[in-house]
Amino acid sequence: MRQVLFYWLPAVAWLGLILGLSSVPAQSLPSGGVAAPLWSAALRYSLAHIAEYAVLGALLLRLLASYRIFNGWMAPLLAFALAVGFGALDEIYQSFIAGRNSMMADVGLDAVGALLGILVWLCAARLMRRVVAN
Repeated sequence: MRQVLFYWLPAVAWLGLILGLSSVPAQSLPSGGVAAPLWSAALRYSLAHIAEYAVLGALLLRLLASYRIFNGWMAPLLAFALAVGFGALDEIYQSFIAGRNSMMADVGLDAVGALLGILVWLCAARLMRRVVAN
């Protein structure tokens, strides 16, 4: 039960949040307004994708690393593949939402975010092991 609550629930909840955000029709999304420069909106949009998938990548790695079968580089590689695969499926899903479109560039942003989250998690885990060892 601890495995489910501690490892699975956060990852599944985050996947649900991503799908929930993807389900919002374009008309309901906040716009930058007339005064907001285009680059500012694009930057916020890009950073949102990266942050969203950085958390997903870290949560998936945390989940997979909790199983002994995924030792070495298996957990980070699989976490990355799952995050990018979910990002691609999410983009396809968005194409069915009113006013939303599917862009492969978003999958690239998702991949960057997932990689960033995985690398941060790996560095933090390594640092924690060093602290505990000393």
